Amino acid sequence: MTTWRQLGESYFYYIAPGTKKPNLAKAEEYFKAALEISSKDFALQMSLGAAYREMSSGGPAAQHYEFAEVLEPKNPLPKLMLAKVYRIAKVPEKPLIFYNKAIQVAPNYSPALRGKAEYFFFVKYNYDEAAKAYKELIDNGAEVKIEDEMQLANSYYLTKNCVATSELVEKILQKDPSKNYLRRLQAYCDFENGEFARGLKILDDYFKIVPPEKVLTSDYEYHAKLLVQTKGDTMQAISDYRKVIAMDSSKWRVYEDIDKLEWARKNYCGSLSAYKSYIDSVETPKATDWYNLGMRHYFCKEDSMHFQNAVMAFGKVTEINPQAAIGWLWAAKSALKMDPSPDSIAVHPELANEYGKARVYYEKYTELAELEKEKNKIELLKAYPYLAYCYFVKVELTNSTLLWTNGKRWKQTRPGFKQLQK
Repeated sequence: MTTWRQLGESYFYYIAPGTKKPNLAKAEEYFKAALEISSKDFALQMSLGAAYREMSSGGPAAQHYEFAEVLEPKNPLPKLMLAKVYRIAKVPEKPLIFYNKAIQVAPNYSPALRGKAEYFFFVKYNYDEAAKAYKELIDNGAEVKIEDEMQLANSYYLTKNCVATSELVEKILQKDPSKNYLRRLQAYCDFENGEFARGLKILDDYFKIVPPEKVLTSDYEYHAKLLVQTKGDTMQAISDYRKVIAMDSSKWRVYEDIDKLEWARKNYCGSLSAYKSYIDSVETPKATDWYNLGMRHYFCKEDSMHFQNAVMAFGKVTEINPQAAIGWLWAAKSALKMDPSPDSIAVHPELANEYGKARVYYEKYTELAELEKEKNKIELLKAYPYLAYCYFVKVELTNSTLLWTNGKRWKQTRPGFKQLQK
């Protein structure tokens, strides 16, 4: 039996020149020959489990590991391998059961302690339990690696335990200064806790120390956020956000952050460019998204079509929410910018035919705004004169007189009333 098993193991571990994998079929053949002689050999059952696991045959692999577990119930290895098989097979909770069984018979067995922690961290995304499991590994494990401590620091950070994160990072750096990039976790924590100046300094120093290929998208993103919070270099923050997108296109939402920064510094065309990139990635833009896009078109004077584009964007607002007066108002404000001026019409009466591009939008706006006249009186006093003149040039004198009457109901000292009276 031992001879057949060792022949099988030789085929299992040997990779012939010019090939990438061992001859698993031949290994299985010799293992089965050994099994016919005796099924009560622990090493044979473990080898069969390993072979079937390598062949992606989870069921037979688990079966032989279970046989091995029966043969040596105090040995944590078959329990660990069963946890791994069930983890690969994505069987719920089974991996955790066998990790715990392995730890129960061998409390300092690092592979099982580590496997349990990794299961919580990478599979279950349960960072509270991951932190407990990594702490158990570090406190009890016979073979603890610095990477285990690093994962504990990650778990502490993800559970917002920033005090423990900072303390552990300092401890790790004392052991291995080359792990300096862990300081990013301290900076991230400082951002979450409102320690913006300190967090920014940590990342500034971090960028000076580590090579560019070690910098993560999250490093640039947090650096930008910290610059914003400390009212630092806006252009650097925009540059950081653009690096984030260049490194990871799935981070398209930071276009919205770029837009806000460009808008705040009144670079309206830069804001428009960023917001267009943002809205292009939104699966179903909301009315507020189209409103924001419309505003950016409206103020981007470098675009000769900016008023037409603004009308289109605000038109989307009215389609999505026709009862929202603001969509009609800004569609009107944009459209009237494309009308010929009254002075131009006075000189060239034929231009009257081109007047009234905002008429339909102002008509709908006044219909909605009149429901709350006092609240909307300033914009209504702008809408009435426009519509009155619009009806006048279209020789709709009845409508023009009616609008004059509506305006007169407010005090004649109201802004715009003299224009209406004219």
